[in-house]
Amino acid sequence: MTRRRSFLKAVGGAAALGTAGCMGASSSSSSSYDTVRVATYNSFIDAPSTSAGDWVKEEFESRHDLTLEWVVPDGGLQHFFQRQQQGADLGADAFVGVTAPDLVNADQELDDPLFTSYDTSAVENSDNVVDAYQFDPQDRVIPTGASYVSFVYDEGVVSPPRPSTR
Repeated sequence: MTRRRSFLKAVGGAAALGTAGCMGASSSSSSSYDTVRVATYNSFIDAPSTSAGDWVKEEFESRHDLTLEWVVPDGGLQHFFQRQQQGADLGADAFVGVTAPDLVNADQELDDPLFTSYDTSAVENSDNVVDAYQFDPQDRVIPTGASYVSFVYDEGVVSPPRPSTR
C-alpha cells in the first residue's frame, strides 16, 4: 500500500477533515502517491494575513514524508458532490472546512457516501477535541477549530444595546 493511502487510512485524511471516499480502491488520479490532495475553501489558503493554509502545509510536510496539495474548486463542496454522482475521480483525498450542513447535504444528495468513517484512536490527540465540538456521530470528520462571534458597532450610528432583563 502506498504511503499516501497508509497515512489516510491511519488518520482519516490529514489535518482536519472528512475523508473523501478515498479508503477503497486506488485512485485513477494522476496525483503522485507521495501527495495528499486536500480540498478546502479559498480563504483557508488565500485570505490576507489570516490564512492558516501555508502553516498547515508546512507543518504537515515537516511531520510526514508526503506533500500536501491544496485543491480549491469553483463551486466548493458541490463540485465534489457532482464528481461523486458522475462516478469520476474526486481529485481530493480529504477536506478541510466540512460543516454539519455539508454532511447533511452529502447524505441527502448522494447515493454513495462522500465521506468515510475513521478510527479515532488512530489520530494522535483526537481525544483532546472537546466533546461539545463533535458534530458527526459517524466519525467522518475531526473538528479543527471553534470561534466566538461578537458584534462590533459604531455607537455614533447605532444605539447601544439595552441591558438584559433576565
